[in-house]
This record gives sequence, C-alpha cells and structure tokens, in this order.
Amino acid sequence: MKEDLLFNRELSILEYLYANVCACNVILVLNITGKITGPQIEDALVQLQKRHVLLRSMIVDQPDRTCFIENPDISLTLKTIERTGPEQWIQVCMEEDKKPFDYNQEVPIRFIHLSSSNESDIIILCQHAICDGMSLVSLGRDLMNIIGFPGKALEKLPLPLSEFDPSRFPANIR
Repeated sequence: MKEDLLFNRELSILEYLYANVCACNVILVLNITGKITGPQIEDALVQLQKRHVLLRSMIVDQPDRTCFIENPDISLTLKTIERTGPEQWIQVCMEEDKKPFDYNQEVPIRFIHLSSSNESDIIILCQHAICDGMSLVSLGRDLMNIIGFPGKALEKLPLPLSEFDPSRFPANIR
C-alpha cells in the first residue's frame, strides 16, 4: 500500500448504526494537577492527528455507502472554558453530549479544556463510530505523553481495517 494514499473505508454495520444514533458518544475526562495551556493542548492535537488516521477522517454519506474519508486539511478544535470547580466537568460533559456532530464538516470528536492556574480537566468526547472506551483511553494516554514529553515523536499507527468483511459478523446482522 502506498503511503500517499488517503484513508477511505466503508463503515461496518455497527459503525454505521453508532454514527446514526445521537446518544452514542464515549467520554474521557483527564484531570491534571498543575497549569496546562491551550497552546500546549492544540500542539498536541496536531501530533495526535498525525498518529491516528480517524482523527483526520470524516464520516461521509455517499449514494451507495457510508465511509470514513480522510481529509488531511481538517483540524481538531479545542474549546477552552475557565474551570470554576472540581465538579464542573460533569455539567460540561452533559451539555457537550447533547450537541450533535456535523459529520460533513468535522471529525466526530471534541476536546474541551477546563482551565485554571493550578488544576485542569481535559474532556474528550468522541462518537462511538470512531472509538470505544479502550481506544479513547489510549488516545488520552497519547495526548498526555505528547504534552508531557513535547520533543518525543509518536509512531504513526497502522490503518484500521481497510475493507469491510461481512463474514466476520453473524448472518442475521449482515
């Protein structure tokens, strides 16, 4: 496979179902002691996109199928909010979880930074079609490694399955 090819893969049945259900997001909250800045996180998000192809991909409905389509020009956004207390993240998660993703305009993941001078929270809210709980924890670990060790490069991960293989699923859900 050539390195310069863009990632383009049809969604599996389960991914398609997750993408079309509003309340199917996965959330990870990272609590950080100490000051962390928005620019530090934004720089780390650029590195995360280089490592994880689905962070450069949108979910696109085409006439014959729904696909992940890589868009190398898309960037991840960071929303920064002043942190007012230790339980604020709960309310922010509930509010952000109600907002639908615009699959044609954005990667279905959100990063929210609750910032204060001595403690911060980073909320990662992701549509289940591109992650599960374990992969979101890995993403959070990668984010913290990039922030904690800014000069250390992370390897690019291999592409997810490039072909949908219906034989992997029971006949009654194909």
